[in-house]
Amino acid sequence: MNLAGLSLPDLAGLVLGFTFTLMVFSYLLGDNPLFRLALHVFIGVATGFALVVVTYNILWFQLLLPLLQRPMENLYLLLPPLLFGLWLLIKLSPRLAFIGNPVMAYLTGAGAAAVIGGAVLGTLFPQIGASSSLFDLSETGLFSSQGLVLLIRSIIILAGTILTILYFYFGVRQSQDGTASRPRWIQELSGIGGIFIAMTFGVLFAGVYSAALTAFIERMRFLLDTVIGLIPLG
Repeated sequence: MNLAGLSLPDLAGLVLGFTFTLMVFSYLLGDNPLFRLALHVFIGVATGFALVVVTYNILWFQLLLPLLQRPMENLYLLLPPLLFGLWLLIKLSPRLAFIGNPVMAYLTGAGAAAVIGGAVLGTLFPQIGASSSLFDLSETGLFSSQGLVLLIRSIIILAGTILTILYFYFGVRQSQDGTASRPRWIQELSGIGGIFIAMTFGVLFAGVYSAALTAFIERMRFLLDTVIGLIPLG
């Protein structure tokens, strides 16, 4: 790394990155003020960045600027969100916070509807379509070696999907002795579904661990290159 050709802002960013990387790595020695300072700085910078993005891209460009440029054309579209936003600010007062509850209820309902709609249309239906398309063996043929392999793989995927869904079945029946429990066949099949869930979590953990290890190696390489760049070599 050639530090001589860096501009002053790039050099300052390099020094800050090097310093904060060491401060974060100091957590390996235990919780300490340097790590907490770096954590607070990161949270503050992220909060400030989010505030600037929201103010600039949403409040200014999508709300205030259209009202200033074409007030009569955009008033009926932008007046409701403006009023709701001002209404929501009432919750800053502890004594008047209950007045903003209708806006919070509306935001909660709209957010829940968006999440449910996204889960159903963006996850559930595509998953059903992808699972059903696995049994389309028109190109390979059912009795070919490749077709048999695809068929077995499709059956395993379909079985894993169904058994995983059964794992989250919480319906119970009351027996003659007064106890309530799930049907025995659901308990046995849900145990197999738990195995699929454990395997999924294992794969996800391996992916997260691999990503963290990659980031760690990149930071160590950054520290090494920075130290080598600071050492004069003839």
